[in-house]
Amino acid sequence: MTIAPVTKALVASVLLAHTLAGCSAAEEPAKPAATVEPGTYVGQVEGSDARVGVVAGASSMVVFVCGGPTSVATATAWVEGARSQGGATSLAAASGSLVVERSDAANEVTGKLSGGPSPLTFRAQRVPEGSAAGIYEGRDAEGRYGVLADPQASLQGAFVRKGGGLAQQIIVIRPEAAAFRVELDGRSVLLQKLVAP
Repeated sequence: MTIAPVTKALVASVLLAHTLAGCSAAEEPAKPAATVEPGTYVGQVEGSDARVGVVAGASSMVVFVCGGPTSVATATAWVEGARSQGGATSLAAASGSLVVERSDAANEVTGKLSGGPSPLTFRAQRVPEGSAAGIYEGRDAEGRYGVLADPQASLQGAFVRKGGGLAQQIIVIRPEAAAFRVELDGRSVLLQKLVAP
């Protein structure tokens, strides 16, 4: 039996297409993490009452994880340092490390803080420029104060004593012109909004 030239060409085409399809079905190499765009991001720690704020500048990053009523002592942390210019940014935390990267969603970052009793993962959305949402920070001789304001004007704050120790939740928060004043143990401290340098 003889195969006609047209049939040979058709069989060759089918075999070539099948071979190419097999090549394209191979696993693609993992994409490198996308670089976090400069700006301010506010979000929630998954499975927790803790919230998170990220201020990413051109060369540095500040992350404030603010524990809520049930997690203030275990989840509250300030982490800051130089940021990566390509891919994810990895920062050293007091008890571990923090990795922040841009997610696949537009205007969102994801992160993971490890080293505590269990890793904390979060998602945070970019807040518009000029928005009151963001991280507010103040310091005095006793330690560092932080308040997170989200786009819905919900506030959550914590105080971290110098030299470590348990964080305390800030209950009394009064808005002032583009800032917040907190009162804790007889001290009154003005907190200013952190902006990306």
